[in-house]
Amino acid sequence: MKPLAIIVLGLFFAIFEVLFGHVAQSGQKENIFLRGKVEKINRTGGLSTFMFDEIRPDGTESKILVIVTGETRFSKQVNQVNQQVGFEDLKEGMEVEVKFKGPIVLSYPAQGKAENVRIIEVNTFNR
Repeated sequence: MKPLAIIVLGLFFAIFEVLFGHVAQSGQKENIFLRGKVEKINRTGGLSTFMFDEIRPDGTESKILVIVTGETRFSKQVNQVNQQVGFEDLKEGMEVEVKFKGPIVLSYPAQGKAENVRIIEVNTFNR
């Protein structure tokens, strides 16, 4: 009877993991900053999100669904100067740096709540 209970419990945790993903947390309370490009923006309904394509140092990419809350702050960096902006200023294809609040859920795609989003713009005047 005991082996059956262990098997059932193991299956329960495996199914839970598949359905709800794995929450990535470290023992430290460190901030998570990721940089990449905005792919798809969703401004419909009560939940605002955007798909973020993280560009890693090794050249690989990872998709993250960024959840925007009423507490999320947006800024835009133009020539090393930060200006406060809003979610409506975010456009597909922009390069951004996202600071996440709390854990990132490692599902596919990964998901996390944004604390700050900084839009990176390059001066094209001299090009």
